[in-house]
Amino acid sequence: MHRLLVASACLFSFFSFGHQAEVEVALTPVGAFVAKSDAIRVGSASFRDGNLRMSDVRLDLTTLKTGIGLRDQHLAEKYLEVRKSRYAVVTQLAGRRGSFVAYLVLHGVKRRISGNYSMESGQLKASFRLRVSEFKIQSAKYMGVGVEDEIRVEVSINGIDVRKLAGRR
Repeated sequence: MHRLLVASACLFSFFSFGHQAEVEVALTPVGAFVAKSDAIRVGSASFRDGNLRMSDVRLDLTTLKTGIGLRDQHLAEKYLEVRKSRYAVVTQLAGRRGSFVAYLVLHGVKRRISGNYSMESGQLKASFRLRVSEFKIQSAKYMGVGVEDEIRVEVSINGIDVRKLAGRR
């Protein structure tokens, strides 16, 4: 199974963010690569009465870097088509008791996603699965090596102070 793992380490503040996203893409039949970005922004977040809410969480797709310039160019231009849609955006995230639902806008397509999350020691971790084809992203294949349709996304955001989030109105 193909996996896309996103881990973003964030210094969480509502005015200034220090973020990093890491995307690990496993290939079939073998292999993997990692794409990194420090261009994630969280528009709003709250945690009250056990309910997590987040909106306008944006990753600038033009900033993903894999360490190989040609692969970065193909990822951005051919598959993600960043000229048409530059950001991956999570909106209307609602979570309770470790499960969440939200909407992901990627490649100009908005789809409902659901997954699991945990919050402890100032860190939010979330994971979900999606099908690349549902976002109308062209299948990536080169010399017999390709990306499978179903991917798993994992996100970590560090530095979240649940007490501060609970106090935001």
